[in-house]
Amino acid sequence: MRRHHHPRLTSTVLVAACVGAGTLVASGLVPAPEARAATTAQYRYRELPALGGGGWSEPGAINGAGTVVGTSNGHAYRWKGGVLTDLGDGLPGPGGESSARAVNLAGVVVGQSNVDNENPPHAVRWAGGVLTDLGTGYGVGSGSSARGINADGVVVGIHYARQSSPVRAAMWRAGKVIDLGSLGGTTTGSYGTISEANAVNDAGQVVGTALPRSGYPLRGFIWQNGVMRDLGTLGGTSEATVAEAVNSTGVVAGFSQTAGGETHGFTWTAGRLRDLGVLGPAFFYRSSFARGINDAGVVVGAARVAGAGEPYGHEVATVWRAGVLTDLNRIVPVPTGRRLRLAFDVDNTGTIVAVSCSIALCENGGGDDRTVVLRPVG
Repeated sequence: MRRHHHPRLTSTVLVAACVGAGTLVASGLVPAPEARAATTAQYRYRELPALGGGGWSEPGAINGAGTVVGTSNGHAYRWKGGVLTDLGDGLPGPGGESSARAVNLAGVVVGQSNVDNENPPHAVRWAGGVLTDLGTGYGVGSGSSARGINADGVVVGIHYARQSSPVRAAMWRAGKVIDLGSLGGTTTGSYGTISEANAVNDAGQVVGTALPRSGYPLRGFIWQNGVMRDLGTLGGTSEATVAEAVNSTGVVAGFSQTAGGETHGFTWTAGRLRDLGVLGPAFFYRSSFARGINDAGVVVGAARVAGAGEPYGHEVATVWRAGVLTDLNRIVPVPTGRRLRLAFDVDNTGTIVAVSCSIALCENGGGDDRTVVLRPVG
């Protein structure tokens, strides 16, 4: 999931009623092998086009108005009202790259973009068709990236003094770049992480991951009014804990290592971590990750499960609700030959944005990943 280095602008990767097989075949939406045991489709599957009509795309987020933003073929996009728009970048000509990570209810999009030919990417905002460089808080040679935005237009993400410098959590508010600090730790190592901010809610609560005074591994945090709080761990001591999302009531979703050495998704509420569990039989690489959460506490993300002939297993998109973690491929009519690999975000209607891939290429970065919108039935 989250990789702790400066973001690179490259391709990456990203009916609640019974539905008979005949209906699915007629519609062209035949479940993939993982889903064929399902007798009830709980979501409708809609695959969005990629920019240019081919290639790859992955979502970043969905807002409460159904607007989806993400990245396709190296450019940020917005999908609104059935229309796909290339948001462009900050360079003339075709050479620049950009990515969109978040969108608020007003439709303001944030992410990162090339802004010139000399410096690393900068955090940017797209509003009313205009791209604005949010800056870095440093000088020439510095970079930044935006990862979250709230209703007031407060933006969070990372910034760094040089391409190889450690990244630090940042907030853009009222025209200023505010460094959010760490959990007491610091490093001067190249491409290290001191802290990263991943999301912000309308109350101004920021979540992410930061270096503790004791040093690595990183720990999840929630920040508010200048105070950064350690979220704790699920018992593990050698892998990072990362807070990925926070809803309007301050419930946090992310992932952490357990005492048994597995990485599991979690939610954090008022000082308490809840393990969201994993799927399938135990094997060495079994894990789960939480990526998004809505105000009802529905959590989406992914899990790594065992697969025949796959020594490392494979990744499936997941939804967690009412205490149950479910492989979305089992409750969504996924087209034959494809798999839902990772769910990125969920809005308050329960609509999920995820990425699908060709089953034969999912673990190899085959370049045909596509953004998918999953709308609840009923």
